Amino acid sequence: MLFNENVIQNGIHFFHVGRFLIVDLGKLFRRHFYKQENFMINNIINRILQTVFQAGFVFKLTITSVFLSALISPYAHAESVRVGYFIASPHVIVEPESNRLTGACVEFFEKHIAPEMGITVVWGKIATSIPNQLNQIKNQQLDACLVFAKNEERAKILNYPENPYFASRPTLAFLKGHPIKTIETPDDISGLLIGYGKKAYLSPFMRDKRITFDLVSTPDWVDANLRKLLTGKNDAMYQPERASFLYYMRKNKLEDRIKLISFPEKVRLYTTFSKKADKSLAERYDRAFKTVNGTDLYIKILSKYLDIDQL
Repeated sequence: MLFNENVIQNGIHFFHVGRFLIVDLGKLFRRHFYKQENFMINNIINRILQTVFQAGFVFKLTITSVFLSALISPYAHAESVRVGYFIASPHVIVEPESNRLTGACVEFFEKHIAPEMGITVVWGKIATSIPNQLNQIKNQQLDACLVFAKNEERAKILNYPENPYFASRPTLAFLKGHPIKTIETPDDISGLLIGYGKKAYLSPFMRDKRITFDLVSTPDWVDANLRKLLTGKNDAMYQPERASFLYYMRKNKLEDRIKLISFPEKVRLYTTFSKKADKSLAERYDRAFKTVNGTDLYIKILSKYLDIDQL
């Protein structure tokens, strides 16, 4: 016989001891790898290696294989993160015929950031309005929101990474025939009815109480407000970043009908994470962002949808 009974029993004992130690390692690796608490992992590794060295060759090989499986398992079985979104073309696009989710931010997060974070993205079934997304975060139905600027209300329930993926100028759109040429103070636009989205971010300039908004609560308020602007129901429409206007104007061939006036402010867009989800997600996002050179990569992806020289 190749193995006698004592060898087999000792091997089984070593295998089970090693297996339980490896389970410990797997848990600590998931929990502490991103916090760089390597001394804890090293202690577990040393315990496993001591067990392995006491075993026979076949069991060394077996335990080593299980050990390596434990190391790669966080990536083979990445944690799932539920991500909500609203339509914010060109960052987030839902193709009307196929209902396929696409856009610059979708591609950036799913194909580049998520793999580096070690997560699997579980997209919401449909695009929802901002008020609905905030309620889903509060009710623990979402772990992350794909496109959010930062304000005090949101910061109470969301963890923001240090790195925004995009920064742009707040912009108002007018019909070409409107007499306005520049905007220097809120007085310049007081008395105008300006289309925007309910609960959407307002830059400091646009928070002046003299400014009047027509707020809609739909997953694609840009499209809804654009229709109102073109039919004369609103005097203007607002977006906290210029890219959306450039995309819609190009898509609908409206360059000859609409003019844009931007402010000197900067608004930054983030992918944000629920405070009730894993606390390390925002930190891991920042590490992934740095690894993929996120700022330059995002502009490169965005250039598929618009002329970035017009931003």
